[in-house]
Amino acid sequence: MGIEYKVDIAGLGPFAAAFAKATNEALGKMNTVRKEFITEMSDRIVDSTPVDTGRAKFNNQIAVNTIPQSALFGTDKDGTETKQRNKAEIEKSGMEDTVHLYNQVTYVDGLEHGTSKQAPNGFYGVNIGDAESILDAIVAKHKA
Repeated sequence: MGIEYKVDIAGLGPFAAAFAKATNEALGKMNTVRKEFITEMSDRIVDSTPVDTGRAKFNNQIAVNTIPQSALFGTDKDGTETKQRNKAEIEKSGMEDTVHLYNQVTYVDGLEHGTSKQAPNGFYGVNIGDAESILDAIVAKHKA
């Protein structure tokens, strides 16, 4: 249970308009940073997914407010198609949404835990480990 604050700015004239403008600008910037961060994390994971047929890379999927229960049929050895598909899903999301990056191929857990010589340290965990510095860089880029 949280504390709810309500501020009535009606009748404050120019201050109310300036406050509303600043709030909208801040929310817009937050959404931009959020989308860039999710896109960057997704792209890094796609790029570092080991490739044999390209099916595991293709199955690094973005879903908004849901997690599908099956893998996709298809391959993407260089990741271009996957990154474009994921970016389109990210762009559809809003501040109130939960964005999931998931992979439903049956062997992805093994790949993450070292069965591939291409990514012996995995590809999800190593990128998630860099998340804070990635976010810091994106925030710094957007500071006014």
